[in-house]
Amino acid sequence: MVTGGANTTSVSHTYLSANASPGFTVLAVGQETAANAVSLIQEVSNRVTEIINARSTSTVVSCSPGSVPIGTPSTCTATVTDSSPGTATTPKGTVDFASDGAGTFISPSCNLVEVNPGAPACSVVYTPTAAGSGTHTLTGTYSGDSVHATSQGSGTVLVSGGAPTVTVNSPTPNPASTGQIVTVTFSVSSTTTVTGITVAWGDGTTNTLAGTATSDTHTYASTGTLKSQIFTITVTATNSAGPGSSTTTETVNDRPPTATVSSVLPNPANTGQLVTITFATADPDGTVSSITVNWGDGTPVDTLSGTATSDTHTYNTAGPFTITVTATDNSGSTGSGTGSITVNAITIPTVTVNAPTPNPANTGQLVTVTFTVTSSVTVTGITVNWGDGTTNTLSGSTTSDTHTYSSTGALKSQTFTITATATNSAGPGSGTTTETVNDRIQS
Repeated sequence: MVTGGANTTSVSHTYLSANASPGFTVLAVGQETAANAVSLIQEVSNRVTEIINARSTSTVVSCSPGSVPIGTPSTCTATVTDSSPGTATTPKGTVDFASDGAGTFISPSCNLVEVNPGAPACSVVYTPTAAGSGTHTLTGTYSGDSVHATSQGSGTVLVSGGAPTVTVNSPTPNPASTGQIVTVTFSVSSTTTVTGITVAWGDGTTNTLAGTATSDTHTYASTGTLKSQIFTITVTATNSAGPGSSTTTETVNDRPPTATVSSVLPNPANTGQLVTITFATADPDGTVSSITVNWGDGTPVDTLSGTATSDTHTYNTAGPFTITVTATDNSGSTGSGTGSITVNAITIPTVTVNAPTPNPANTGQLVTVTFTVTSSVTVTGITVNWGDGTTNTLSGSTTSDTHTYSSTGALKSQTFTITATATNSAGPGSGTTTETVNDRIQS
């Protein structure tokens, strides 16, 4: 309560807090003299109701640095001051921040601290995650306190740059074979420092390069189960805003396997004779899955495992032949090697039988027959049939035989046919002669 003297016409008072309802009542009572003040109080000479409002404030927001690349933080500070007339008081409370751009706060709110008298302030850290239109507006809203009203202020952060732009050129050579060095060149455009570059070659290999790199090399080892395969090469550059990528393609061809014939034995060979071929196969970028041998004489092709190193065959016809060994690898590619052979036709032996001696001969007398055998292959055996039921079996190298005739039967003299037969792999060949045998006269 405030009182005045006898001639008082006004009083004053300072309110310590705002009160919106029902308000404070100011009662003014006129006084004629100090002595009769109480008795002369009228019921109400003047009643005034004043609604007391909170003191206004001003919020100013500033961000430093005011221009940052994407991904780089900026500190935004809100300063709140009492802007009402009269004696200013210090605002207290919190400031809440919001951004109209894409970004993150470590914490979007802060508590005012009176660093400078009458101008409390607080800060938040804001990191833009996208450039947007380029300018991010940061709005700070003061929450007010029991004396001070709320207020807002804004500051801006100019956000520059984005993820790098990558341009990838066609690799060389293209196409390439497995085992061949492939080179890819590229260019990177970025408003901020490129911190690193990676090149993913599409076959599971990724190379990590410096941010200043402009090329990379790689050797493809395999096309898998395909004769040719297309790989996607991805070049990725990264800056503070994140990664940017671009791609190109490389066609890689499988290298075929090799097949080398070591020997064909025997060579020349004869029909009916077993021939052996030996060979070696290899695949530079995989494995040999199967091998075929074409003997060149029209017979069915032999199919062997990928680890085979030899095969055998018997020719039934004569002539020169080309033997082809073909290797197939895990990608389906093939490689061949050849060998040649001459096959001679085998004929039955030719047998020439000379006249036996003595001729004529008497029974009981030793008769000798000689013969020659001509054969392109080994003679496996010779027989001599003396014509009287006796046949001798001889070795293939024999050139003569002997025999004693014991009887001429009912005749005084008899002629016997002697047959010499030689056998080789083609069969038997024979020659003949005759022997006259006389019966011995009984003495």
